Amino acid sequence: MEFGKINEGLDAEKYGKIIPPRSFMQKTFDEQKDNWFKELQRTILAQRDKLDTKAALQRLGVIAQNNIRATIDWWAAEGEPRNGPKVIALKGFDSPLIWSGKMRQSVNFVVDEDPSGGDE
Repeated sequence: MEFGKINEGLDAEKYGKIIPPRSFMQKTFDEQKDNWFKELQRTILAQRDKLDTKAALQRLGVIAQNNIRATIDWWAAEGEPRNGPKVIALKGFDSPLIWSGKMRQSVNFVVDEDPSGGDE
């Protein structure tokens, strides 16, 4: 959904040829990156001598997760472009990025203690 899609064959007949991009991840990042940085900075400064980077990143992950879900909700309610007539007929409603709710509920994060994957 982030980048859209050109459907062909049966998918084009069922859903329409063009599924426009609905860049909910990029929109959230663009709108929230400064807030995320400030929140991470506040969290780290509040820890003072007991710096716990994992806890700080966990907190940031929860905030980002909620922000992304809020963007999906916004898009479903009022974002453009809206669903095409074929998708509306299949779903029974016009809420882009929402069909079963699975994508929204799947927004998650992981704080990897060793992002390099190595032993060093």
